[in-house]
Amino acid sequence: MEGLTAKHLTVQLGRPPQTLAEACDSFMADCIARNLSKQTLALNRIILRDLMVFLGDIPLATVKTADLRRFFIEKATATSASTAARYYNCIKKFFSFLAEEGVTADNLMSGVRKPKAPTPIIKPLSTEQIEALIATCDTRSFTGLRDKLILLILIDCGLRASELAALTLDDVDLEGQMFLIRHGKGDKSRRVPFGQAVLAMLKSYLAKRADVTTPNLIVNAYGEKVDRHRLRKIVVARGEMAGIKCTTHLLRHTCAVAYLRAGGDAFTLQKLLGHSTLVMTKRYCELADNDISDKHKLYSPADRLKNAGDNGKRRRLR
Repeated sequence: MEGLTAKHLTVQLGRPPQTLAEACDSFMADCIARNLSKQTLALNRIILRDLMVFLGDIPLATVKTADLRRFFIEKATATSASTAARYYNCIKKFFSFLAEEGVTADNLMSGVRKPKAPTPIIKPLSTEQIEALIATCDTRSFTGLRDKLILLILIDCGLRASELAALTLDDVDLEGQMFLIRHGKGDKSRRVPFGQAVLAMLKSYLAKRADVTTPNLIVNAYGEKVDRHRLRKIVVARGEMAGIKCTTHLLRHTCAVAYLRAGGDAFTLQKLLGHSTLVMTKRYCELADNDISDKHKLYSPADRLKNAGDNGKRRRLR
């Protein structure tokens, strides 16, 4: 899988892909032609490589649906059901591509069911935990000011770590209070607004990094770009200082649920977070609904009436 274009692959082979390796090359060429993100390309290569290790570089015509079922069983056993489910999505697209291109007569994945992965439990941070997290940042230092900005942006805007790390100064609109996300998930762009707290912190931070020539918004103490991996470590470290298990994605979850609890609507939240469907947004709605249920138990108008209940007395129907 060396990233050949579909045209070059056809010219080189002079025929449709015959082996599993050639088919993988053809699929990856199509992924590159569709301008998928580097992360998606890297993940697809890993998954297809694992499939070839399991099956071997066999003739494509000899691959059976039963072989693919065995692969997912092995993957779920060796890793987890969640990993097997992620592998399923890629391999299904792979064999759909082969069928659509006429390389295979049928889609071998049509008879393979997706491994059922457990739904992860989302427990957003409380207001007290968020305040404790932010309190760890001493804004008298550059790194403290920067880390507070990172936390506030993640909490207020729900950006992914990769999106925040990729922000440049040109992507920040102070007057309009907007961030331009140029390459979100699926390489889609969107504009994300931010509030007054982020605006105030941005102005203080930008004043301190005034002489830095690095175009990226988030930089280290030496004025160098902070990538998504380092950004995640910063958030984890701040969580440890506050005695909280925290990640960048947990802050994204916290932002989403807080937005809905404050009265925001699901469709706007979907656009803000850059979700292509409402599936994940619905999960956030369920969390917000649970919150409403808990609050209703505490403040139920009928339950607070003195004469609303039967006081445990046995009454005869009339």
